[in-house]
Amino acid sequence: MSNELMQKVEAKAVAKATKGQDVYTLIQSMKKQLSDALPNHIKIEHFLRTALTAVRKTPDLALCTKESFLGSLLNAAQIGLEPSLLGQCFLIPFNNKTTGQKECQLIIGYQGLLTLVYRSTKVKEVYSEIIYEKDEYKVIFGLNRELVHVPNFTQDRGKPIFTYAVATLDDGNKVWVILPEHEIQKRKNVGRAGNVWSQWPDEMRKKTAIKYLCKVLPLSVNEREAIDQDETVKKEISNDMKTVETIEIQPEAIKVEGVEPGTIDIPIADNKEGRV
Repeated sequence: MSNELMQKVEAKAVAKATKGQDVYTLIQSMKKQLSDALPNHIKIEHFLRTALTAVRKTPDLALCTKESFLGSLLNAAQIGLEPSLLGQCFLIPFNNKTTGQKECQLIIGYQGLLTLVYRSTKVKEVYSEIIYEKDEYKVIFGLNRELVHVPNFTQDRGKPIFTYAVATLDDGNKVWVILPEHEIQKRKNVGRAGNVWSQWPDEMRKKTAIKYLCKVLPLSVNEREAIDQDETVKKEISNDMKTVETIEIQPEAIKVEGVEPGTIDIPIADNKEGRV
């Protein structure tokens, strides 16, 4: 199917899903700005299709303020991430309790955060893992830090109790952080990515740990600014979205197709060493 035909099909689907609102025209009006912002490896036609697909799957995006919706799209383009099912980033609608309007928020996914971190020439490897209550593990802080994790794949591993992230730098040194589950939940509760957490809880745990690790990684100013765009809502459109003021909102999450809001009952683990 040609790009032109694919766009027409997506446009009809979006129009039907959003009761005729001309989102296709709105997105097309930003084509040049989006094209100029995208890195060379992302084609504009593909990016536009992912944007239309996002609206088709989440029709409330079409009801968001134009500035926040297009601002999130342009922001994603400028940091080189696509709002696709691959999980690089997400466009999430929220009811702004302060203004009574729907706003669109850009949320960077686990894969998107990895993409941004790997842009640093000083980071050779980065990964995150979850420790479950039936795994074997040892965590030692102090002058001789040590982290040992032996997953238990022979049975149900139980509930998650820690999430850690590790990076190998260009000089061979390793940097790592570990967060207990109650700290993960604390960061989840103060954020606005509840729907994404409901659908991809493990990926979001790993993202949270890696984002915490980023505080001590040797990243450039541009790389840090790109990561800082996570969970932002923009009030206007600019050639440099990183400089645009972020809207502070009191959010009420809107249901995203295929995502059911929910909570996870997880115990607080504060022991430094454990063996089951």
